[in-house]
Amino acid sequence: MQEDFLQRPLAGIIIKNTLYNLITQGVLLLITVLGLRVIVAGITGEQFGLLSLLWLFIGYFTLLDFGISRAITKFLSESIALRNDERSGEVAWTSIYLCSMLGVVLGLVLYCLSPILVSDVLKVGAPLQHEAIYSFRISAFCLPFVLLYGAIRGIMMAAQKFLLANALQGLIGILQWGGAVILVIRGTSLAEIILLTLCIRAAVAVLSLVILPRTINGIGRYYNKWTLIVSKELLRYGSWVTVTQVISPVIVYVDRFFIGILISLTAVGYYAVPQETVTRLLTIPMSLTLTLFPALSGKQAVTSATELRLIYARSLKFLFIAMLPIVILMVGFAADILRVWVGNDMAVHSSLVFQILGIGLLFCSVAQIPLTVLHAAGRPDVTAKIALIELPIACVLNYVLIKHYGLIGASFAWTSRVILDAIILHWTTQKYAYPVQHKQKVPIQWNLLVLVFCSLVVLLFLATVIHTESVKILFGFLFCCFYCAYLWLYGLTFEEREFVLSMRTKMFVR
Repeated sequence: MQEDFLQRPLAGIIIKNTLYNLITQGVLLLITVLGLRVIVAGITGEQFGLLSLLWLFIGYFTLLDFGISRAITKFLSESIALRNDERSGEVAWTSIYLCSMLGVVLGLVLYCLSPILVSDVLKVGAPLQHEAIYSFRISAFCLPFVLLYGAIRGIMMAAQKFLLANALQGLIGILQWGGAVILVIRGTSLAEIILLTLCIRAAVAVLSLVILPRTINGIGRYYNKWTLIVSKELLRYGSWVTVTQVISPVIVYVDRFFIGILISLTAVGYYAVPQETVTRLLTIPMSLTLTLFPALSGKQAVTSATELRLIYARSLKFLFIAMLPIVILMVGFAADILRVWVGNDMAVHSSLVFQILGIGLLFCSVAQIPLTVLHAAGRPDVTAKIALIELPIACVLNYVLIKHYGLIGASFAWTSRVILDAIILHWTTQKYAYPVQHKQKVPIQWNLLVLVFCSLVVLLFLATVIHTESVKILFGFLFCCFYCAYLWLYGLTFEEREFVLSMRTKMFVR
């Protein structure tokens, strides 16, 4: 079952797989934007609200699989690194059977509760109620296939088959949105769109199961390796991941809840636009950590802690220097971006919120690295406990700051929380994942600190001093040139410059 990726340079694998993730997310975002206009224009507002809710519901169950899909990637990456084919087969097929059974159970529950969800929880109007119940019941049949595909996707990522995994993910997005657009143009019902979603999810799940033995050598002969011990390991690890996955969205969006209660629903709109923009940019660090997780999980089984600490430090550094200019330009041009994108009214009310959230984006991005490292090191319990501690803090912080300072207070609450989160995650990584010797000193990279200071000066000028748009653009261009030149000459070590120069070779090495 072992593949030749174990002999390839780790950096090249991570870069190539990260690019696959970014390209796929970019294509899906473009398809969503184009398809959304047609669908919104072709169905009623209530139908669209229900459709988006159902699609969100189906997609959200990929995160609520009790963390099994992430546990698969963790344990399978380790067994592949140790070249233990039997263990790899046990983990792979146990996870497939476990997710399939879990999907059936959840599907039955959703099928039975559909009338209650439609009439009592969502309070769908009488004209749409029958179609809504039918659509929810069709969605219930989707769940076994959604969870089955999630398990197979986790297996593919553990085996570094990111090109195939992203191709299948892109296929789902293209067929789902493209098919929905065609059906809306033809004037079909909402239930038929959901039925199409079921057919697509089922077809891709079955296709991925069929091609799995052909893409990962030797896995097919272990199809009967289903063990209770492995099931318990997956569920034990996954339960802590589930705690984090359930609480994290609540922490992220609790500010909107308090804004709606303490201010108004209109204010929620002024806040949601910049916040959604900021969270969309998290695609960049998430694309990296998605590939870093299986790589580190496998590497830690065969590598010393010293080398792992080096990988961690360089991942932090490269992500930081990649996100810093994006954040500086986004914050500096916040008002201009909002004015061009969503109009002057939104720019007036939301530009300062956008700037404060943008600063938090930098810390939120960097925090994804230690979170991934803790999961790869087998400590999802640490991130879950941090999330449990942060939830009441986030609630109190949002309530107090929103009540006294409105939307500015909400943005300060979010940014303060993510800064605290980044510091805690980094500290816990040093303590529980890759502990540093007590007397070992971490060198201070003064050149990088100078670059950060200069970037903050530029941010101050762009945000407060320069108001002419053409001058801003010129100043931003000069900053990018200075940033790249200084980074190359003083911010990177000799080894890191050599790595960047050989990046093309590393990406396409076989």
